[in-house]
Parts: sequence; C-alpha cells; structure tokens
Amino acid sequence: MKIMVKDLVAGQQVDSDFVIKDVKTGVSKRNTNYIRCNLADKTGSVVAVWWDWDGLSTPSGVVRVIGQVSEYQGAPQVVISEVLPRESTTDEEFEKVSEYPVDEMWHKVVLAFTILENDHIRMVAANILLNPEYAEAFKRAPAATGMHHAFQAGLLEHTSQMVEVGEKLFELPFFRNALNKDLC
Repeated sequence: MKIMVKDLVAGQQVDSDFVIKDVKTGVSKRNTNYIRCNLADKTGSVVAVWWDWDGLSTPSGVVRVIGQVSEYQGAPQVVISEVLPRESTTDEEFEKVSEYPVDEMWHKVVLAFTILENDHIRMVAANILLNPEYAEAFKRAPAATGMHHAFQAGLLEHTSQMVEVGEKLFELPFFRNALNKDLC
C-alpha cells in the first residue's frame, strides 16, 4: 500500500515508491558510505538518509524505498535500509496537481474574460481561452517552476485566485473608483 509523504510519522515502517531527488553522497565518521536525499510524491518531500549504502550504484528516479521514519531536528526523516526497482506502473501518484477542480477554476476564468470591457484585452484573452490547444495547455500548465503554484494546473489555479482577489478589491470604493478593472 502506498504511503504518502504527508502521512509519514516517526516510528512508522516504510515500504513504498517515491521519487528520489537531490542525492548527495558522503563518508560517515565510521568510514562508511552514505546517501542523503529527498523522497517525494505529489503530497510533498521528506529528507532521507541511507547510512549503509554500498557506494556502487546511486539511486535516481522513482524507486521502492524500505526503511523507517525517525525524527531529526524536529522533522520527519526516513532512514533507508534498502532501495529497490520501482513496482508502481503510473506516475500519477508522484505528480502534484491542483487540489481544486479544474472545471470550476476554468469556468471562473472564462466568466471573468466575458465581462472585459476593453476590446484589445478581450481579444488577447479570447485568443488564449477560446483556442482549444492553448486552453488545454493553460489548464495543465504550472504557474512557475519552483516557488508557487509549481504543479499541474497551477497557472489556472493562480489565475482563478487572482480573479477572486480582483473581484474582492473592486467591492471596495477606493479600488472601484481608482483602478481599471480590465487591468487588475
């Protein structure tokens, strides 16, 4: 049974598939090879250490990890005892996606586009939102590669949230009178 990163707790046994990232190798004070890395899935990532690594093959990609969760400096850490080839058949469990329904976010964005008053801005928006190829790409694209909304449908989530923020701003008299709603 797949154990998600967000559900890991100290003392728990782990036998699950994860993406292994940020691998750093080293030699311990006992003069043995070790690996320090991050294990990730769509719910997040956790630091992991493999103290008795054989030093022969550095794991990468999606792998099956066997070990135990401990606590290190107040945070969970997986102490790896074994890394094996992956058993999962799909990548869906590793790809983070928006937690909000795509159809609802898309409806909100398209509705905002329909009330634009400026013809030029409405035309640019129409070229993106009404083109099936662009629309599908917009629905799937991350908003960024790292800091925020860096997941599938992140661009749509961010845009939908900004539409909400703009709507709330324009409920306030100062903003309603001082700003061009089509530009906000």
